[in-house]
Amino acid sequence: MIVYGVGILFLVLFGFFAVANIPINHWAGYRTPASMRAEKSWRLANHYMGKVSIILTLLYLLFYFLLTQLHIGATTSDNWLLGYIVIPFICIGLTELKLRKNNSA
Repeated sequence: MIVYGVGILFLVLFGFFAVANIPINHWAGYRTPASMRAEKSWRLANHYMGKVSIILTLLYLLFYFLLTQLHIGATTSDNWLLGYIVIPFICIGLTELKLRKNNSA
């Protein structure tokens, strides 16, 4: 059950960034030099990061649910919680690629 709780927390937190128009600041949001360079980059980074995070978290929860229902592989919560460490790194990498592509265009 803890896997679902953490997933819901991720969805709420990152869902906020996908829809909110947070001004550039040093406390909340996707804060990297590339994202804080301009308001347009800031908005793009926060919205993109939020959307990618929601998609990855939903896929992760679906995958976890299906494997636990089919009793395939190790399905303890401890093993699956490690996935929530990986999701932010994937999102950061994809967001940085999007910012580089957007800034070079």
